[in-house]
This record gives sequence, C-alpha cells and structure tokens, in this order.
Amino acid sequence: ELVPGDIVLLRAGDRVPADARVMLAVNLAIDEAALTGESAAVEKSADRLDRAEASLGDRVNMAYAGTLVTYGTGTGVVVATG
Repeated sequence: ELVPGDIVLLRAGDRVPADARVMLAVNLAIDEAALTGESAAVEKSADRLDRAEASLGDRVNMAYAGTLVTYGTGTGVVVATG
C-alpha cells in the first residue's frame, strides 16, 4: 500500500515497511543483521552522507524494508517498495 514519497513513522519494535530515507531520528537504531551481517543495531541519523556511493552498511540515513527498529523513533520518506 506504500508508494515512493509516503511518510512512515518508525518506533521501537516496528518492522520497517519499505526502503526509506531517514528525515528525523531520535536515538533511532535499526537491526540490519539480515542485510549486513553486523551483530549490533545501527544508529541512524538524518544527516546527509558525504560519499554518494557509500556501502550498504555505511548508509546511516537509510532504513531498509524488513529490518527491525530496536530503539528510538524516527520519520522517513519512502524511496523504494517491493
């Protein structure tokens, strides 16, 4: 039901519904172990990245579909679905 441009709210315990660019993050951390293999949750930020071609694990301003929000809250804009 989501399309690019939709705004999603992220809270602890939520599964991220679609790939989204983080616009606001308050102590937001997401478990991306299924994507990156990292054992610890990744702290997310709304800051712009310096490198345009950052690796998946270095994209701290992105939330990916199917990952779990471990703590904090945030808001993101959907950039991809499916």
